[in-house]
Amino acid sequence: MHFPPEPPMYDPTFCNAFDRDTVVYPPGTLFVGQKFNTKEEAQDVINSFHIINHCTYKVSSSNQSRLLVQCVHDDCAWRCRVILRSKNQLWEILKLEGVHTCVSPTISQDHNKLGHRMIARSIHEIIQANPSTPVSTIIVHMKSSLEYTVTYKKAWLGKQLGIENVYSNWEESY
Repeated sequence: MHFPPEPPMYDPTFCNAFDRDTVVYPPGTLFVGQKFNTKEEAQDVINSFHIINHCTYKVSSSNQSRLLVQCVHDDCAWRCRVILRSKNQLWEILKLEGVHTCVSPTISQDHNKLGHRMIARSIHEIIQANPSTPVSTIIVHMKSSLEYTVTYKKAWLGKQLGIENVYSNWEESY
């Protein structure tokens, strides 16, 4: 019996999850066929992948139905194409070409893709438990979980957004 070759970067571990509407993949997971509810979700997963693997990317093309990203280094062949499937309105990784040959464990002290939105999601449980958590604790948490030291401003903005996500915006509720 002859089977067709598997697509590049295909991960059979998650193939049973393709039929579900929402799937939470482990951090740093990126593979062909991975689906997302929104474009922002896809971008967040691509950001997490790059933060965990100590590399970075640039957006080469983006519109309402397509996202094309590639490595910032010209000599690196890594590329990713994510599109919006019209039949199920889910974003899906269609192509994942090459591997990052530019990975550096010392990219910088603070990763350029680690923004306050990602910090807010990372500290969600901390804010729920104690909304008055100091910004210095958030900086230490980010250092221990992602191995990057974020700036005070990013941590403060992340905390503010985290409080807003947990308790909603008081100005709008007023």
